Amino acid sequence: MTLTQWGAFFCILAGVIQALAYLDYNRSVLRGRVHPNRSTWIIWAPLAVLNAATYNFAVDDWAIGFLSVVNAVLCVGTLVLSCIGKR
Repeated sequence: MTLTQWGAFFCILAGVIQALAYLDYNRSVLRGRVHPNRSTWIIWAPLAVLNAATYNFAVDDWAIGFLSVVNAVLCVGTLVLSCIGKR
């Protein structure tokens, strides 16, 4: 494998690990073990979306951009869970 292919592989691997971590956290939210702070996620979610949009525009590399898109989608999902969850 070339260096570029290794870079793409590790970017995708990092995105998958990040997604698994978010999914584990969100599963704990759904089970009532964790109570996310809405204010924090109201700040993080729009920033993650803005980061994904600007980063993907600037970099123009799908493998690296994959990380920011995964983060944005899962941040917004966690925000939604924090807003519909019980307090």
